[in-house]
Amino acid sequence: MPPTTRYRALPHWDNPALDTSDLNFNIGHSGSHVIDNVTGNVRNTGKGPAPNTAITFVEAAGQGGVGVLGSTTVKVGDVPAGANLPFQLAVDLGDNPPPDVYYHSTFDYDSAHVADEQETARRVGGTLTVTGFLHNSGAVPALTLVLGSSLLDGGGASLASASSRVGSLSPGARAPYELAMDLGEASPADIRSVRITLSWRQVRFLVLSEARTQSVKEAVPSA
Repeated sequence: MPPTTRYRALPHWDNPALDTSDLNFNIGHSGSHVIDNVTGNVRNTGKGPAPNTAITFVEAAGQGGVGVLGSTTVKVGDVPAGANLPFQLAVDLGDNPPPDVYYHSTFDYDSAHVADEQETARRVGGTLTVTGFLHNSGAVPALTLVLGSSLLDGGGASLASASSRVGSLSPGARAPYELAMDLGEASPADIRSVRITLSWRQVRFLVLSEARTQSVKEAVPSA
C-alpha cells in the first residue's frame, strides 16, 4: 500500500426496476382534438421499492419519440418491489394525429443517491487519513449523512475504522469529509479490503422520515 492512494467507491443496494403492463388504449374526442385514454399498471420487477413514483406517458408520430404529439404525467404512489399499481391518464394527440402512433413511458421516484468520490488516503506513521467528497445525485436531500470506513484483513476482521458526520446534502450538492484511522500494531500489508458505509435520513411527503444505510466492500489492489 503506497503512502498515497486515490480511488473512488460507489455503494450498491437493491434498486427498483419499473415498466408498464396490461396497457389499454381507448380513443375519444374533446372538441376537434383526439384524446387517447390509457390505463394499465406500473410494474416493479426490481428488488427495491420506488417511493412516490410518477409515470410520464409520451405519444409520438415516429419511433424513438420523434415528433411528439402529447404527453401526460400522473402520480402513482409508492411501488413496492414485486408490486403492480394501476394508473390511468389521458394524452391529447391534437386535432389531426397520424394513423400510427408510437408511445413510451419514463418514471421518476424519490431517492437520494450518494457516492464517495475523489478520495485520497495518506499514511503518516500508524495513522491513515482519508479525505474526499460525497456527492448526492438523487432527487431528494440526504439528511444527517454519516460516512463510515473500515479496513479489513484477509479474514474480514476489522483492523481500523472511523466515521465522519457530514451533515445534510441537497440534491446535486457535494461536501468534503475527513477520516483518521489508527492502524495500531497492524501492518499496511495486512489490509486486504475496505468497507465503506453511508447512512442518511430522507423525508417524503414532507412528514414521512426514512433511514437509509448502504454499504460496499472493495478489495485493495496488491502492489
